Amino acid sequence: MSEKSGVRQRKRVEELKSEETSSSQGSDKPWDQRFKKRPPTCWEQYGKYFWMLLLFEFILLVVGIIVVLSMESPIKPRRIQFPTARPLEGALAPNTILQNAKRLFEGEVIGPESLVLLDGKIYTGTYDGRIVSIEDDKKITTIARLGREPCGAPEYEHTCGRPLGIHVSEHGTLYVMDGYLGLFEVNLTGEYELLVPSSRSYLGHPVQLGNDVTRVPDGDFFFTDSDFKWQRRDFPYSVMELSPNGRLMWFNPTSRFSNVALLDLYFPNGILLSPDNDFLLICESTAFRILKYYIRGEKSGDKEIFVDNLPGLPDNIRPSSSGGYWVGIHFTHLRTGSVPILNFLAERPMLRKQLMKVNGSREFWDGFLLYHLKGDKAGQKEVFIGNLPKVPDNIRPSRNGGYWVALGPGPVRQEESWFPFPEWLGARPWFRKQLVKIVRPHFLLQFLPKYGMVIELNKDGEIINSLHDPTGEVIDSVSEVLDTGDALYFGSFNSPFLAKLDYKSKPGKEKLIRS
Repeated sequence: MSEKSGVRQRKRVEELKSEETSSSQGSDKPWDQRFKKRPPTCWEQYGKYFWMLLLFEFILLVVGIIVVLSMESPIKPRRIQFPTARPLEGALAPNTILQNAKRLFEGEVIGPESLVLLDGKIYTGTYDGRIVSIEDDKKITTIARLGREPCGAPEYEHTCGRPLGIHVSEHGTLYVMDGYLGLFEVNLTGEYELLVPSSRSYLGHPVQLGNDVTRVPDGDFFFTDSDFKWQRRDFPYSVMELSPNGRLMWFNPTSRFSNVALLDLYFPNGILLSPDNDFLLICESTAFRILKYYIRGEKSGDKEIFVDNLPGLPDNIRPSSSGGYWVGIHFTHLRTGSVPILNFLAERPMLRKQLMKVNGSREFWDGFLLYHLKGDKAGQKEVFIGNLPKVPDNIRPSRNGGYWVALGPGPVRQEESWFPFPEWLGARPWFRKQLVKIVRPHFLLQFLPKYGMVIELNKDGEIINSLHDPTGEVIDSVSEVLDTGDALYFGSFNSPFLAKLDYKSKPGKEKLIRS
């Protein structure tokens, strides 16, 4: 090896020693100074802000809960326990028969709640406060306007009026129960007289939501006050409250005296006088039942269940041409849908109270009462039928000696529902109480699934038939059924049309409507 190369080798050794010395001296420095610093991660840089934001949101949540709980709720709900909903099978088996109905006067007749037939013409009341006649399914004529204009909006209802139940006498006179103004006698000439003003007070409460009316031939009138606390435009609050604020009223046209016949009813809606004039059938909408109330005879004053546990809220009850009754049903899916909310909230009154912003007895709210007018049970009431699949509205006779019952809009109550919402709702008054504090129930109703349904009862209160529109595309709400013998007309408190279904009495009809 040359000297030159040896020198180079020695230099490398010296450099190595120098580097080792330098390294040993640098070991006294902190660890993070001996290496190049890496950039901070996103979490290291902004994590503290995340925790600050989370803490702020938690504080807002706590403050919000405190504020809601301290607010006064508009309702005082009770705890309700519902029976398990009837399965949709047999006479309640779903079908699409209502989808065959035709819509008449779409956009011209809004909210034809109740229907009567007189001299070939149909008479009904509309959302804008009119009493109209319909001739040959083609011509509409305004007979009278009970209130004063402007009309056509919720804020005008209390002055414009809202005609609901209509009854026709054997003398061809119309009797109209206006939800705001009271009970009227209306002549076909357009002249009318106020018989019972809604401002008249009974036991400290005026008639707040007059609904349906009937009359004993040449005798007393009976009419329903669905809720002495809430007006018609606020009826969703009554549904959420589930309190027995309803009353059956009576009026004597000779003495001009009126009073309370029956107290503590769950939103009494449609009423119907029996063929023998000895009892009344009363739709208790928020009890999913129909009561039988005796007004004559040994049972006068007694009541019993005519039918209960209906698939929805019953509205009006009217005769069917077969001798039974038709019942309109509302809010079917609230009991029978995949999320039957009414069952859930009924058991949680405090929840209802807080959410809408105490507790009481357990009742059923899905049927009709039977109220006896004469005989041994006169003045008595009993449940005619309960546990209907929807909320019953009006009840009317059917051609076979039974009754047609209109069931309200919304979901159907079903036994197989994985979440029994009406049962859950009824048992939770606290939930209902809180709910109304932060959201209007009117807002919630628009999200309900649509389902049209009417049911037919026989004279014993047994469900013998039902007509459905599971999609609600043609009919999603039925308040009342008018059975002419050749066709069925369907009223509704909110639909902008009158629906008609050809329905002739001939062989094969039973098979058709039960399919």
